[in-house]
Amino acid sequence: MDKLKIAIVVLNYNGRKDTLECVQSLAKVKKENFLVETIVVDKRISPFIIKAFKMYSKGDIRLNKVTSFLARNKIITNKSKRLRTDRTNQILKNTFYFGLFKYDGEVYEGRHDPIISKQLFDEVQNVFKTRNHGWQKA
Repeated sequence: MDKLKIAIVVLNYNGRKDTLECVQSLAKVKKENFLVETIVVDKRISPFIIKAFKMYSKGDIRLNKVTSFLARNKIITNKSKRLRTDRTNQILKNTFYFGLFKYDGEVYEGRHDPIISKQLFDEVQNVFKTRNHGWQKA
């Protein structure tokens, strides 16, 4: 029997403690017949994520500057550490921010409100392409 795929989106408005309690309670649900992924959306950081996309989309700054911007605004890892540049890279390549999410190897359109436009996402991806392949044109 195929397992039913469920994605649970948790909006975080009340801080880390309440969100952690919510996610822990979801982990206790029996999942023999389900594949469950929990996605936590922290509304507090949304403005900073939007700004990070806009900053990088211009193509005139490096990823480490975006990482520093996120650190100054207390965007940190789950273990309360500063983000590394490779994590900033993952954030800027994450389709979840414009409305798609990957689950169990497949891509789905989310029912969540995207925080950036597909156009802004594509602009950022074009900056990555330009920077990653510029050396090959020489």
